[in-house]
Amino acid sequence: GDRPPVATEIEHLPCQLPPQWRRILNSHGTACPASPAMERQMTETMPVLDEDLSGLTPQDWHERLDRIGDAHGYYERLGPEHAALFVDAGPKLLVTFETRDAIRRSPRALPRGFEAVARNGWSLLALISEGDGLFRAPRVWGYIDRLVDEGFFEDFDRVLFYGHHAGGYAAAAYSVAAPGAR
Repeated sequence: GDRPPVATEIEHLPCQLPPQWRRILNSHGTACPASPAMERQMTETMPVLDEDLSGLTPQDWHERLDRIGDAHGYYERLGPEHAALFVDAGPKLLVTFETRDAIRRSPRALPRGFEAVARNGWSLLALISEGDGLFRAPRVWGYIDRLVDEGFFEDFDRVLFYGHHAGGYAAAAYSVAAPGAR
């Protein structure tokens, strides 16, 4: 018949929850003991550090970002001039505002922070502009508003906004979407 759960079954219950719930439980001292199978699964889902998007055409570059998004979060076009890449890799979130040209000039043509995501267990939300990098388009505002409405930023222990030049202005302007963000 029905039997009460065994202590070890209860101890592993948090491990069966979605990542955002595990983060909440872990922040309250209910740690999820990682079994070898779970550690293997976590390692397999971490972003691949050996991605190299340099030398790709703009269309192929966007397609590769889309594949990275499919594997580790999502990639969403925000109209013809903007896109968002989300890589879910940890309880802290780095939000970057970057231009496509600046990213493509980097050694491996990846958004800033991509390597730090896996190395340090941070998630990444990279907002990418095809043009001037001011991120003032209605589709970008709508996207950020949707994230706020969905409680997206609340799922993270810490949120850091970053941008360079015009992207720095955008990071400062949009940081109000995540109260307490840096």
